[in-house]
Amino acid sequence: MSRKTEGIIIILVVLFIAPVIQMVLMSFKQPLDLFSTFLFFKPTGATYVDLFSRLNLTYFFKNSIIIASGTSVLSVILGAVAAYSFARYNFPMRKFLLFMVLFSRMLPPVAGVVPLFLVMRRLGFTDTYGGIILLYTAFQTPFVIWMMRGFFLSIPRELEEAAVIDGCSRLTAFLRITLPLSRPGLAATSIFAFTLSWNEVLYALIFTGTNTKTIPVAVPELIGEMGIFWGQICAAGTLAVLPIFIFSFLAQKQLISGLTFGAVKG
Repeated sequence: MSRKTEGIIIILVVLFIAPVIQMVLMSFKQPLDLFSTFLFFKPTGATYVDLFSRLNLTYFFKNSIIIASGTSVLSVILGAVAAYSFARYNFPMRKFLLFMVLFSRMLPPVAGVVPLFLVMRRLGFTDTYGGIILLYTAFQTPFVIWMMRGFFLSIPRELEEAAVIDGCSRLTAFLRITLPLSRPGLAATSIFAFTLSWNEVLYALIFTGTNTKTIPVAVPELIGEMGIFWGQICAAGTLAVLPIFIFSFLAQKQLISGLTFGAVKG
């Protein structure tokens, strides 16, 4: 890698990280120091104390974790099975169905708000964990299918054929051979599915309520008629980033290998 390329990468990393660093620093500043200084200030934890006094953040965190985790697990299970079928089997209209899976991701989310709201309300799924998880899963599964299909295509068919010759069924070969080999892809896909569900705002704003309100919906409540609580908003943003950061840090090896594992075939 040339020095010019390294310099460009460093600049891009700084541009992406700088707003996050600024957010974290502002969460420890006193109100008078929020916009007057960048690095040199007296840190305080009063912003976090005030944040928890204004919002029941623990409850919103619990809701976000339940919904994001449930969506990630369910979408990866369904998407992995569907992706394996697209990667290994030839069946009628396979290419058309694969295109329709991709097409479903092209639609703007706001286009389905009204019909989905009518259906969810008729079924009694609004403001319930199960309803929100099923809704998120419907939108995350196409993404999982396209990612996992590339990973499965990178695994040689001969390994499964050898397992079948040894007496395994196709399902057993999939569970014992293919899935363990695609573990990096599963980890990377799970992280992305969890992150997308954790940060989702539009459907969370419409379909959640007092029982299932998530972090992205709760944070705007810090903007009110009396003003904007910038310090508390930055503190809430910092806390909201932590689970994703910790999750990605612990699984960074699987994430890096997973992002390159399925890149050789399409």
